Amino acid sequence: MGVWREPWDDVAFPQLTVEQLSAITAKHRLDVAVTAVDRLPSLLAAAVDEGAINADNARTLAQWFDRLRPAVISADGYRRFVHGDAQPANVLAKETGEYSALIDWGDAGWGDPAVDFRLVPARAIGRVLAGYREVGPLDGDESAEARIWWDHLWSAVYNLRRDRVVHSLGDWNRPPGARMVELLARLADGGTIGNF
Repeated sequence: MGVWREPWDDVAFPQLTVEQLSAITAKHRLDVAVTAVDRLPSLLAAAVDEGAINADNARTLAQWFDRLRPAVISADGYRRFVHGDAQPANVLAKETGEYSALIDWGDAGWGDPAVDFRLVPARAIGRVLAGYREVGPLDGDESAEARIWWDHLWSAVYNLRRDRVVHSLGDWNRPPGARMVELLARLADGGTIGNF
């Protein structure tokens, strides 16, 4: 459990203390998928066209996205220094299992602090958020879970439809259906998506 909570001191501290530069351009923003509300219809349509999901699945997913959308839209102005690649592969642990360090800050940039939860396995989000909140709240903390779930759901659909050889969004080591299975496992364990 500590390995899932402790790295978030290293994520939260810079998010809460690093000052924003005056000129943040689009190339410095890492929360493109989180705020891609306008691109959602084309993402779902492409997933149907490519046979990754059927039209009924797309309608169901659209309903989930609609429920989460207000939280994503309200977060458009949040800009914190984020790691950008916070995932299990970048967490170093000692042989004893104790947390050692969060590595690979090469993808760091500016965005909604919820973007750093993009690659956290869905079943670990509660523990990870608890660790982060020990340092401080996320911007818009009351809607953090909804924004995280939006990003996980978006990534799950994106990963289902993308080419199964070329992996992007830092998910090179996971098969295309892994995100969807992770979300389903979270729900099966009694979890929720956002406040739903």
